[in-house]
Amino acid sequence: MKSTLLLASTLLALNAISAARGDSDLVIGAINNFQNWGVAAGIHAYSVSVSSCNLGDEAIEWTGNPGAHPVFGTNLLRLRDGRLEMIGMSWMAHTMCPLQQNLCGACTPHPNCSALGAGCSNTNSAGIMGQQAALGPRSQVNPATGEFAYPVVAPPAAPTIGRRLQVADADLDPELNAGALYFVEVFAISAADAGALAGNNSSVRRVTVGPKVNGSWTLSTTGATTQQTTAIELWPQHANGLGVPDPLMVSALVSIPGDGRLRLAARASSVAPGTWRYDYAVLNQDSLRSVQAVSLPLPPNAQVSAIDSHLPPHHSGEPYSTEPWESVVTPFGIEWQCDDAQRDPNANALRFGVLGTWSFESFSPPAPGPVTLTLFTPGTPSEVTATLLVPAIAGDLNGDGRVDGDDLGTLLGAWDGGGFADFNGDGIVDGGDLGTLLGNWTR
Repeated sequence: MKSTLLLASTLLALNAISAARGDSDLVIGAINNFQNWGVAAGIHAYSVSVSSCNLGDEAIEWTGNPGAHPVFGTNLLRLRDGRLEMIGMSWMAHTMCPLQQNLCGACTPHPNCSALGAGCSNTNSAGIMGQQAALGPRSQVNPATGEFAYPVVAPPAAPTIGRRLQVADADLDPELNAGALYFVEVFAISAADAGALAGNNSSVRRVTVGPKVNGSWTLSTTGATTQQTTAIELWPQHANGLGVPDPLMVSALVSIPGDGRLRLAARASSVAPGTWRYDYAVLNQDSLRSVQAVSLPLPPNAQVSAIDSHLPPHHSGEPYSTEPWESVVTPFGIEWQCDDAQRDPNANALRFGVLGTWSFESFSPPAPGPVTLTLFTPGTPSEVTATLLVPAIAGDLNGDGRVDGDDLGTLLGAWDGGGFADFNGDGIVDGGDLGTLLGNWTR
């Protein structure tokens, strides 16, 4: 997990590494202040100032030609009761004529504003990032290649909130979100380095919600920008509250050949003695193929309840559906899905730059196991799998489908502690958990 670093020294060091490699490398160097645009029909609109940096040794083209400049997306995420949800997103901001600033360290300025020079930075104000005419649909961007149509062609922007970062009133109201943490995430898509640099084009900063001004909640950034990371990567650090980690969470990064990346994380928490809540989040970082279904196995006779899913709504004329995903429980597993591409090419698949969350409760304790993502656009592979946390037979601590000596050794090593060997969720591994394991011993 990346930690928050001092901006100048870190970016200068990374600039030297990129220069040795010989390429362009666009990152979000700083997320600055918010601008509040107002509220309409219970939806609040915002934008945020962004400083981007070219850490490579080649200039990044920044012209008004199709695919010839970076585009920037903004997301707002909420972490409440240990569950991470994306509650707002903007369209993609198209900006022109980058400044040749030195936030990144030594800047070799480009002679005109048709490119961002090597080592140079550019700051776009919140006003520029929220300019409706310069915000284009996400649906017109190929995140895997950085290509897009330009100039922007889209339905007229609704007054006040159209195309901007939109968040529902109930998702910000402090009385409805006691103890919640908020994060703003900004990411760049650029043809100059698309697919080549391990997904370092996102950065995150924490957000506080203040009193309403003219009917709209005040958003303010706080703390430092955590560079070259995503909100899902910060989730384990704050799962139990600000700065209080959950060391038992499991994360994964999946790269799709010829496409982009998916980031996954899973949390299993005891909500009552003998009852576990499972929370899964998937970020489509830059996959054009997108995700159509999420599935995982269940042990025999497992019972699940409180099944839920959440994806943020597309808005402002994006062609995509906002229909909720359907959940299906069988004797063998649980799956959430939307329509496939053949049935509806504009179905509510997990598109790039979007984080989805799925959850349920079960009496079965967690163990390592497969979570499978079915890809929306047909191709090879048709699905990808990552090892996260899934419900298991009580006692099967390594997820191999058996309760045997390996699991007994793990339980004894955790004696008097907590963790997944605490099958009944009472906070301590003791004789009760040993009895459960022995009662389920594989014969």
